[in-house]
Amino acid sequence: MSKKSNNTPGVFRSNIIGKTYKFFLDNWFLSIFFACIAFVGIISFYKLFVKKENFVYARVKMSQGLWWASTQRPPSWLAFSLRPGMVEKDLTGQPKAELLSVRTYPYYSASQYDTYLDLKLKVSGKLKTGSVNFNRSTLAVGAPIELAFPTVEISGTVMQLSAKPFSDKLKWHTITLIKNNAYQWEYDAITIGDQYQDGQESVLEILDKQIVTNMMYPIDYYGAYGERSTMSLISQPRYQITVRAKIKVSQTQEGLVYGHEQELKLGKGMNLSTQNFLFQDFQLAGINTN
Repeated sequence: MSKKSNNTPGVFRSNIIGKTYKFFLDNWFLSIFFACIAFVGIISFYKLFVKKENFVYARVKMSQGLWWASTQRPPSWLAFSLRPGMVEKDLTGQPKAELLSVRTYPYYSASQYDTYLDLKLKVSGKLKTGSVNFNRSTLAVGAPIELAFPTVEISGTVMQLSAKPFSDKLKWHTITLIKNNAYQWEYDAITIGDQYQDGQESVLEILDKQIVTNMMYPIDYYGAYGERSTMSLISQPRYQITVRAKIKVSQTQEGLVYGHEQELKLGKGMNLSTQNFLFQDFQLAGINTN
């Protein structure tokens, strides 16, 4: 009677498993190394092919990230270097931040711009169920955010978050601006039809202008014995300029808002500019909501 062979398939597999186990047991460092590779591979496979990606939409004001800090606004060379369609990618080459729109508004005469970005961000977590994270940091209103596009790196503060793309319903309204003690050259520099484009659309257009000449303004002075007197003095001819313009604003709980943050209030000094003129020291004197 012949002897039973030890080369049966079951015995062969058992020998292979035993030798493999002994190899990894004797070489524990390699065991840990291969285990780490396998773990990373499983996680990557899950994230790429199994896990559903979550996106949120964020409105960001460019700044140094802290809303309560008085920091400089971006200069023109930085604000105008941003273009819709710019994408920041993760390590796997997948988009994690996409720039959807850019709106810029001049900040008085400082050659700086209030700059607002609408972004689509890939996040972990969901807005409906709790907090979300972007680049391993909490994404919340008021929180700082940093973005690294291929040619531009920026920081800012989150103003709004939404599960859906922002849909701003901007409407035209007619306003009246007045400046007292103005110069003739200011009136001459204002051009009917002059506009301002915020990067997305026209949001301001001059409709009409008027001037009242020979304005006198009072000067208080004190005599030798302390008595107070008032006189009218003109060092240069001054005027009252009235400008009628149409402006695109949004309706919020606070009222009508221009450029995401400027509330339209009668008597308020407005930070407005067209392509060719800065409305310095003009006050809002009328709002036509029709």
